[in-house]
Amino acid sequence: QRIEMIAEGEKKRALQKALGFTEAPIIVFANSKRGVEVLQKYIDKWGWRAVVYHGGKTQQQREAAVDGFK
Repeated sequence: QRIEMIAEGEKKRALQKALGFTEAPIIVFANSKRGVEVLQKYIDKWGWRAVVYHGGKTQQQREAAVDGFK
């Protein structure tokens, strides 16, 4: 397990770097629903599969996200 506090302007670059040397699965936390959605788009763009889990999703969507994480 690893926890890192990263300056705002460095977060995307640090995440992309971490994805390159960290074994899946990986959980990334964000401060907002919007932040989670934005991160998912970046992760997908970089060629990794990402699922989104937050309170703005239906229970069915959250369960599907957890199942996709396993």
